[in-house]
Amino acid sequence: MKRLLLGLLLTLSASPQALPNPPFTINRKITLAQVNRGGRVELFYDLSQFPGCSLQVTCYRFLGPDGSPKMTEWTIPGGTGMKRLDFKKMPVSQYFFKGQLLDAQNQPVAMDFRPVQLEYGGWSGRLRVEEATRKAASDPNAPMGVIPKQTEDSSEWDFKVTPDAVVVQPGAQANLAATLNSRPVAEELQWFLKGPGKLVVIENFIAVYTADKQIDGDQRATITVVAPRHSQFRQEIQVLVTRENVQGSKEAKTSE
Repeated sequence: MKRLLLGLLLTLSASPQALPNPPFTINRKITLAQVNRGGRVELFYDLSQFPGCSLQVTCYRFLGPDGSPKMTEWTIPGGTGMKRLDFKKMPVSQYFFKGQLLDAQNQPVAMDFRPVQLEYGGWSGRLRVEEATRKAASDPNAPMGVIPKQTEDSSEWDFKVTPDAVVVQPGAQANLAATLNSRPVAEELQWFLKGPGKLVVIENFIAVYTADKQIDGDQRATITVVAPRHSQFRQEIQVLVTRENVQGSKEAKTSE
């Protein structure tokens, strides 16, 4: 049972929340852009606040336990404008873009930005990533994640619940896991469900959502996870219950 629960954990390294927004967007989205396969992927940039600087944007593909390989990169000379990105040959998956400012001598400027994410291929891209993450196995002897004190720098701590969105059919279930720096959270967590369905906490850091079997049209719900003693650690997970085909995710299994 312990191995099964630990096998649900995601090991993606996320950017700290304290990082500023980058001087570019993907399809005018600053956090998460969603594009159907074959759709337009456009990079809008504004370097007016950084005179004399160019921008290097690198695209990575998230492959769950297999890491995040670099796919390609683009250089923006400066100014304001839009650049069409060629994604025609890119596989359905999740990607993220990181920006690096370069000075007049083409040297990196010591300034970090939060990444911009792209869900390419709609929900199927997300489900494929979730499938890949289930192949990861954590060391059962590794220490549990302990939430730091409020006085410590929260940018050093990566609190997340995975998956960050759930798509299930009526009567199906989805497993959710809360981690801190890729380890199960040991300190107390509280789980809340707003909307249809049922949420059961299996362990402090593991919960199972079960969708209603009988629905009229699509349904939406929100799962909120908080650490009572550390308010900065909080995440909301959006849930979509739909009759559309969501095969490819083992988590979307029909409950008995």
